[in-house]
Amino acid sequence: MDDLRRAGSRRVRLAASALAAALLLPGQEALALSGGSAAGSPPQEIVSGAAPTPADILKAAQRLTGGLRPNRDGEEAIVEAVSGFYARYGAGPAWWTGETGAAGEAGAAKLLESAAALARAIEAHGLIAADYPIEAIVGLAGLPAPSAAEQAEADVLLTLSVARFAQQARYGRLDPRQVNEILDYAPRTGDLARSVAFVARGPMPERLAALAPAHEGYDRLVALLAETRRAGPMPAVADGPLLRPGARDHRVPALRRHLALSGDLNVRPHGDVAAETYGEPLVAAVRRFQARHGLEADGLVGAKTLKAMRVARADRIRQIEMNMERWRWLPPFLGRDHIAVNIPDYHLTIFEGGAEVRRMPVVVGKPDRKTPIFSSTLTWLEINPTWTLTENIAKLDLLPKLLE
Repeated sequence: MDDLRRAGSRRVRLAASALAAALLLPGQEALALSGGSAAGSPPQEIVSGAAPTPADILKAAQRLTGGLRPNRDGEEAIVEAVSGFYARYGAGPAWWTGETGAAGEAGAAKLLESAAALARAIEAHGLIAADYPIEAIVGLAGLPAPSAAEQAEADVLLTLSVARFAQQARYGRLDPRQVNEILDYAPRTGDLARSVAFVARGPMPERLAALAPAHEGYDRLVALLAETRRAGPMPAVADGPLLRPGARDHRVPALRRHLALSGDLNVRPHGDVAAETYGEPLVAAVRRFQARHGLEADGLVGAKTLKAMRVARADRIRQIEMNMERWRWLPPFLGRDHIAVNIPDYHLTIFEGGAEVRRMPVVVGKPDRKTPIFSSTLTWLEINPTWTLTENIAKLDLLPKLLE
């Protein structure tokens, strides 16, 4: 009887279809959790093998990190984080207990739930899913009788993925200096092993979110990314003469639909959506759209505004993701008092106590002589300085005009 109980306790049931749906990634089919079975198939019986030993974990860590390129985009810190995590916080498995019976079921479920939470965080923060071996983790968890080595591999793969997320979500995926020479930001990293331990010991979705930059601008981009992904095709607004407030134009209904879908216009339930007069509140909605896109908020619908409205959804998503990456290159804390220069907007904003107190126009560089982009501590400020013609401006701007 005891033998039967022990044999029965080793049999673990996982609801494959439910967990597979939780791990659905953008552009992918549902991931089946057992050999070749499709999502929606009956739960599979999984027999847990023996728990992995510290030696199994070490061997898996050495093998899985051996192929990484240490000199590429924070990979050295990620490699160190994997070994450092197990050395400092326990040499056994962190995500999958690997035990038999009920403990084995709970351990496998924890690993799969953690992988699902990580997949959702990767998508939410605009990172590249292909950088993370989520499918491999799910595949190992779905084996009928995972060995100690296979359990160790799944555990290390998830540790590696969380370490990579900590690096990419907080400090950036790319080396800024390799992106453009005007970006004067040194690549940064941190104690990634500690970040992995932080995630492993708490509610994973909340702790993954806490690894991202704590900047209001970044948070707005996360929300905008989700909103843009949910949005459907936007109505096209045709070319035509400059549209001024009070004018009548056959394009106004399409403009109204576009701004309603973009969230800039609240459409009244009984309003005349087919009206062709360009008046309030549509003009105010255009101004909101222009301000959000760094355009002059004058309410005039011309070539620049129409161009901004025609950006394809995929291009807009990519634009948002790139701006999220640029936020990651900034220091984690800008200071309650700081100055921010928005180069495309030609404006400088002064913050005191974390609140905007003043905004003013600034002169910036040209496409062939760009303004350097950097973050630094302000040690002195000169008001109304004298200005002397620089050698570059004299040689490159004024001399050619004089020679004409």
